Amino acid sequence: MQEVSQPPRQRRRKNKVRSKKKLQVLETVNDARIITSQSLAAIYSDIPYITLWKYLNQLEKAGYIDNVDAPALLDKKPGRNPNVFASASNHNKELTETDNQRGKFHRYMVSEVAGIFHAAQNKFNIPLHEWYYEPKGNQINGIKTCNPDAEARFGDQHFFIECDRKTEPVKRNGKGTDIWSKLDYYTALFRQGKKFRVLFLTLNVRRLNSLRDAAIAHDEQKLGLNIFWFGLFDLVDLADPALFFTEEYWFIPSSDEGQSLLKKIK
Repeated sequence: MQEVSQPPRQRRRKNKVRSKKKLQVLETVNDARIITSQSLAAIYSDIPYITLWKYLNQLEKAGYIDNVDAPALLDKKPGRNPNVFASASNHNKELTETDNQRGKFHRYMVSEVAGIFHAAQNKFNIPLHEWYYEPKGNQINGIKTCNPDAEARFGDQHFFIECDRKTEPVKRNGKGTDIWSKLDYYTALFRQGKKFRVLFLTLNVRRLNSLRDAAIAHDEQKLGLNIFWFGLFDLVDLADPALFFTEEYWFIPSSDEGQSLLKKIK
């Protein structure tokens, strides 16, 4: 019996859908600038992994993205060996190799957090309404504007994401590129009546304690500004979003006890 082929119009419609999905994947890589295949799989959970991998190979062959050999990015996450993809249009050739690796690792951190929010959306059935990379900060008189690494609206909660690689000084340096200036900005934003939390993710406990101590010292009026939450990047495990959201591994200025993010999310 002769196989009945699909009508041309139906085939064109399916190809158009595939092309749209592939374009969305490309836009995600461009927005993130560097991202792992595991994060992409969490973000595009509606695409079979073999199909997603096919899209990535096609985009790489077409020169739109690069498959990056980046062991320096992944040595902070032992036991993980995902492929890392970078936007081919966002490479900065003028950076030194050291600075380039620092920039890559920072972008990798942020895109992994994007992946964990998408994974949690599926696991906990909480909608991720918005995710933005590097949104522009609000203008506040007398305050240095801070551009967060990312912004998320997850359930009924509003988060700003700050991925800390220990490269910025904690104390004010006069350039506005310090942690103290970030605390200034978010505190001023809070005093305008905005409701949000700032998630600082860093690489070790010593740095976490330094950031938390700075937030305590910064709160001169003792307002108990628990908008600042501090955690370790090790919490970001795409295979287990519960570690990031439900375990009491986050720390706030007003308490030495670990806190859970999910308890306050609806």
